[in-house]
Amino acid sequence: NGITVPAGARWIYLHGNDAEDLEGECLDLDEFKRFAEYTIKEAGWLDYNHMSRPQRIPKEWLEAGMTTQDFKIGKITALRFSGRNWYAEGYLWPEGENRHADIMWKQVKSCPESIHTSPGGPVIGRENCITPEGRPAKRLKMLVNHIALCDVACNPHGTGVSLEPNSGFEEATKSLSLDLPSYTEIPAGLLREALKGL
Repeated sequence: NGITVPAGARWIYLHGNDAEDLEGECLDLDEFKRFAEYTIKEAGWLDYNHMSRPQRIPKEWLEAGMTTQDFKIGKITALRFSGRNWYAEGYLWPEGENRHADIMWKQVKSCPESIHTSPGGPVIGRENCITPEGRPAKRLKMLVNHIALCDVACNPHGTGVSLEPNSGFEEATKSLSLDLPSYTEIPAGLLREALKGL
């Protein structure tokens, strides 16, 4: 996706869905998809517990010289969608460049099942809905500009992180493939046009 990847980047794979979180809110995946290119290419940072949001960082931390930038711990490089699920590929900054990235990397390596994912960003709209499970919830139409890695579960319904691409990411990627003859049989310009949307 034309994203610069620093030497020593530490790759991780994230997943989540549109199930409601502990606050009764769920993510509108259509809106997530609509802005996916923006999320990847123009924003799309990985965050430590949503602390890159100014309203989340404690005042005393700011007074001690910390900034919201300290909690941007990596970059999203790809997004995939399949049914009610989303999948992301990204990396944490190289070792030694960011204290919080190092802490999260240690947690992911030691106990990945304890880390959950939570997309965040400006909310464009909210609407009442009933989930497929029959529960009332608020559906958030969100311009996702980051995905937080949380060691406190804000959405325990099938969110998580892994050091290897999970089967869902691979399946969602397969769904993007085109049924085309081998590339040697296609004029370069035609192939370029066919793959532009990918």
